[in-house]
Amino acid sequence: MTPLGPQKVKNIPDPIDVWRVEISGVNATVAQISNRVRSSIAVLPFDNMSQDDDQQFLADGIVEDVITELSRFRSLFVIARNSTFFYKGTGTDIRQIAKELGVQYVVQGSVRRAGAKLRVTAKLIEAENGSQIWAERWDRTIEDLFDLQDELTTAIVSAIEPELGAHERSQTLSKPVESLTSWELCQRAHDWQSRIDAVKFDECEALIRRALEIEPDSIRAGILMVRLLTTRVLIGIGRDREAELAESLKMAQRNVELDDRDDRAYRAFSMALAAAGRNEEGLAAAERRLALNSNDGGLYYTRGYCRVQPPFLHPEKVESDMAMAEKLSPRDPIRVHYYGITAMAWLASSAPDREERALRGFEAANREANAIWPYAIGAAAIHASNGNRESARDYVSAALRQKTDLSLSSLAEALPVPVWIAAWARVSHVSGLLVELGLPSE
Repeated sequence: MTPLGPQKVKNIPDPIDVWRVEISGVNATVAQISNRVRSSIAVLPFDNMSQDDDQQFLADGIVEDVITELSRFRSLFVIARNSTFFYKGTGTDIRQIAKELGVQYVVQGSVRRAGAKLRVTAKLIEAENGSQIWAERWDRTIEDLFDLQDELTTAIVSAIEPELGAHERSQTLSKPVESLTSWELCQRAHDWQSRIDAVKFDECEALIRRALEIEPDSIRAGILMVRLLTTRVLIGIGRDREAELAESLKMAQRNVELDDRDDRAYRAFSMALAAAGRNEEGLAAAERRLALNSNDGGLYYTRGYCRVQPPFLHPEKVESDMAMAEKLSPRDPIRVHYYGITAMAWLASSAPDREERALRGFEAANREANAIWPYAIGAAAIHASNGNRESARDYVSAALRQKTDLSLSSLAEALPVPVWIAAWARVSHVSGLLVELGLPSE
């Protein structure tokens, strides 16, 4: 018999272990993952490239930990260790392994130890055509073996999950919208994160609503809708703030009820609560999930956002959460907010060096292609306060490119978020100078 790992079975809530019975003279059927509900992946045993065969335990330990941690992501269908280790040392072609296990993606890697030095490599492969999607190498010195194993596991997992999502989203761009499934429509709709404007949000909202028409109980579509509506409210481009907050909260609650183990659902639920001013509830929701999956960068981002709003506002904790989010998901399109929200937290605080710390964050945010106007205005105000007129003028111009109808009188109401209002109050004494530098007064 060949182990096929945990599989979803009708009328049974949790996956169960499935085995393939092989009988001489009978062709074996191939495991299939139906309906593309989740991306499917198998982590194969890493090759031990060390001269010492005894180091295989380290390679196996890293693979076991990677499988365990990837399994925490409800967006992924991960083949169990026993199934993938069946192929250890067999030299079986990757495409054949993927076909037998019924997966779309395979992770391969190697471990090489020489004295106190260790090199670990990993690559993510699309099984159908054998193409390499992502590869990385880590060089470390062995001091504490278990700490090192944890570090490498986190590095591998935090790279694979977002890279996989980005790759799958890119696969839908070549298809006409009319032919897309609910899953594919959701992949296409992720594009709202790439450019912050009302038109892009409207286009992606239409895709998500169509996905929900095709599959009303789609967790993926429901989560995307919550995130889009919440973000639209938070950055001040919503049409009806109260109606959109109400819809996002209702759908966020529905998502959690449909699958209370999905980290993405809790991320969205936590952010929706924070957007509605229920920050303590949002923080509690994020922390509950972080206790179960500490490798989800989005949960750190969400917790950081909750901590930036009253009654909290702990800039040190916000900065720590956003740094962890960036470490775990360094290519995330929302990275711009890691920097910008941290900057707002510092500027709104009473720290003596708040302007210096905030400026670093605002300038980092403005280097991102999808920066939003408050980050430019924040940088402009601090530069103006410090007498750097030309830098301030440049950032005022950037803010007006990002929001063409921005004016001094609309600064607070354009982003009705407590931390922004508090941050702006710290530098509002330069209002007149910003008008001199090009910001319309009305």
